[in-house]
Amino acid sequence: IHGQSIRLSDLVSDLLALSRLENNDQAFKTQVDLQQVVPRVCANLQAVAQAQQITLNLIANQNSLMVFGDDKALAQMATNIIDNAIKYTSPLGTVTVTIKAEKDCVEFSVQDDGLGIDLDDQQRIFERFYRVDKARSKSLGGTGLGLAIVKHIVQSHRGTLNLKSVINQGSTFT
Repeated sequence: IHGQSIRLSDLVSDLLALSRLENNDQAFKTQVDLQQVVPRVCANLQAVAQAQQITLNLIANQNSLMVFGDDKALAQMATNIIDNAIKYTSPLGTVTVTIKAEKDCVEFSVQDDGLGIDLDDQQRIFERFYRVDKARSKSLGGTGLGLAIVKHIVQSHRGTLNLKSVINQGSTFT
């Protein structure tokens, strides 16, 4: 009962976050430094990666990477993508997080050498409750809303979201 109540609480929290994101069409006026947000997320997930014998690398070359946005939402986006990469990478694997300045934007990417995602599933991966491997996804926890939340955070920040993946070679979310 305790485990199911925690799962239900997570589900309600994710649904509320998704609802807020879908109904938020405001322009962000606050500057956020991704050089502070992303390293903090990586530090928080380092213990999870180590417990699963996964190397978590962060590549960030600039001193400051300012964007207009919501720091909590951007941290949630980074957490969801990095956590998924760790979950779906085998022990002794690697997850690499990169943030860098591009022409008129900041690029955030997470690359893993994990299971990969079939091309047919790539079209649906950002849908609510969609799971590629239903049996494994349930055993790893989660609500099936993480990537849908990521999609809405990226859209609310006027960004684009890309996925490149090959089965048994890994995935890169940018």
